[in-house]
Amino acid sequence: MTPDVFGIVGTKQAGVFRVERVVAEGGFAVVYRAMHEGFRSPVALKCLKVPDAMTDEQRGMFLEKFREEGELLFRLSALVPAVVRPLHVDVLALEGGRIVPFLALEWLDGEGLDRLVDRRREQGQPPMDLGTLVALLRPVATALAQAHRLPTEDGTHVAVIHRDLKPENLFVVRGQGRATVKILDFGIA
Repeated sequence: MTPDVFGIVGTKQAGVFRVERVVAEGGFAVVYRAMHEGFRSPVALKCLKVPDAMTDEQRGMFLEKFREEGELLFRLSALVPAVVRPLHVDVLALEGGRIVPFLALEWLDGEGLDRLVDRRREQGQPPMDLGTLVALLRPVATALAQAHRLPTEDGTHVAVIHRDLKPENLFVVRGQGRATVKILDFGIA
């Protein structure tokens, strides 16, 4: 069981998020499952771990990069369904004055591609065949191609390069009788 680093399980955050449980922890963030009370729907809260050892300037730059990640996910998810959709960006104010920046993201039912591969291996199943993999990962390639030519407000394009694409950042969503993949994270691209 992943520990509740921020101590928010069982609390209501940002006025609408009833935090249910921790679902994952990485080097820079903890992901919680929460209920959005207005939508009456589950969401993922990606809460950023802000290192204490940073100067105020470094912290400001770090937080701006996180906000930019949210903006990038928002813009890309509007263009490409294979990118997780952000719903809200804000800051949690915890006891003792500690702040925790967070993104509220659409909740996805399924599992990480890394977990799927590991499970198949553990169960003695063969690797997925090439045709299945191509069909599964085609939307990821489309999303990355779109990111490489992301339109800006002035009509030009910028190239956003994903610097950390790995199976842990790809989520296999099960639903409607088929599997689809979503990119969970562009990191600080």
